[in-house]
Amino acid sequence: MAARFKVFEEKMSRVFFKETMEKLSASWQGAYCRELDDASWLLVFSQDLTASADYCPFTEQLVLFAPVITLDSQTRNANFLLRLLNANFSWDETKGACFAIEQDIVALVWRHPLKALEHVELQDALSSFSETVSNWKPRLADVEQTAEMTASSVPDNGLIC
Repeated sequence: MAARFKVFEEKMSRVFFKETMEKLSASWQGAYCRELDDASWLLVFSQDLTASADYCPFTEQLVLFAPVITLDSQTRNANFLLRLLNANFSWDETKGACFAIEQDIVALVWRHPLKALEHVELQDALSSFSETVSNWKPRLADVEQTAEMTASSVPDNGLIC
């Protein structure tokens, strides 16, 4: 019986996620929203700022994921990664989101319990998230540029820090 209830609860949460995103898509002017599947939406805030809004059934959370910058072998250095860790530690610079690195992409990720979001709060959260990503893009590009200059002045010994 408990297993059936859990499956029903998950379906209801998916339905709630879909309905919430459909309402947002119909009324919000802050981004173009498009459903990708029953648990994922694409959010386009501007030409150079996109994010995904995903439903995580295990935690029943809304997960926002936005790529911020792409790393290469020269920019994967201790100073750059230390900057990301410092931003994650304080959270005030990322407004509750955290940086993650997936392969060569640095992304900002934000999680929130889906049922705790009201429609208006979701719009505010998405606006805040897009502003945070927009704020970090040039900051990380500056750090990346500094890292490239430092890396080009150091001989390549085959090690990646």
